[in-house]
Amino acid sequence: MLLEKKANVNYENERGATAMIIAAEKGYTEVMKLLLTCPDIKINEINNKGYTPLMLACIRGHIGIIKLLLSLPNIDINAQNIEGETALIIAAESGHEETVKLLLSQPKIDVNVKDIHEYNALTKAILSGYDKTAKLLIDHPTIEINGKIIYEFTSLMTAASHNRPEIVKMLLQHPDIKINEKNEEGFTALMMAVSHDHIEVVKLLLDNTNTDVNIKNKLGNTALIIAIIKGNKNIINLLLNHPNINIDLKNNKNQSALFWD
Repeated sequence: MLLEKKANVNYENERGATAMIIAAEKGYTEVMKLLLTCPDIKINEINNKGYTPLMLACIRGHIGIIKLLLSLPNIDINAQNIEGETALIIAAESGHEETVKLLLSQPKIDVNVKDIHEYNALTKAILSGYDKTAKLLIDHPTIEINGKIIYEFTSLMTAASHNRPEIVKMLLQHPDIKINEKNEEGFTALMMAVSHDHIEVVKLLLDNTNTDVNIKNKLGNTALIIAIIKGNKNIINLLLNHPNINIDLKNNKNQSALFWD
C-alpha cells in the first residue's frame, strides 16, 4: 500500500537503514522482491557502518536474498564497509559456505580485496578455521595464493602459525605456492609452525620436497635453532632427521644449534 502511494523507498532511519537494508538483514525475501519492483530503489545504499544490503544478507546467510541481489546487473559486489570488508570477506569469516560459492560464481568478484587490517577473505577463513570455505577460495582461478597481508604474512604462514593442518595441505597442493616465502621478520611457514609447537604442520612442511629447512630469519636463526630455543624435543628430532638439515649454521650471535647442546 505504501509503495502504491509512492512512499520514499530509500528513507533512512537513525541507523542509516533503508527498507531494503532492513529486509536484507532480516531475511524478508518477499519484501525484498516487492522493493526491487520500485524503479527508484537504491540497491547499493549503505547504513551508518557502511554495510550494503548484500553484506548484511551475507552475515546472516540469507541465501534467497543473496540470489536476488546477485541477479541485479548494477549490484556492487566488491563494495567495502568502513572496516574495508566486502561481502566475500564477511561470508568467509562467517563460514557460510553456500554464500561464498554464490559470490565466487560472479565474474566481477575480487577475491583478493583486503580490509583496513590487511586481511583478505582467505585469511578470514583460515583464522576462523573454516576448511571448506578456505578450499573454495584456494581453488578460485584469480586467487593470489602468495599474496601478503599484515606483517608480510602469506596464507601459508597464517595457516601454519594458527595450526590449520587441513588448510596447509590444501595450500601445499596449489601449483603456485611459494613454501619458503618470508614475513617481515624473515620467518617462513616452517619457522612459524616450529615456534608455535604445531608438530602436525611441521611434519607436512618437512614432507614437502620444496621446503628449505636451512633458511635463516633476520636474527640468523634457522628452524632448528628456533626449535632448540623452544625446547620441543619432538620437533627437534624431526628436523635433525631431515636429509638436508645443516646443524652447523650460525645465527647473528655466532651461535649454531650446538650452542645449546
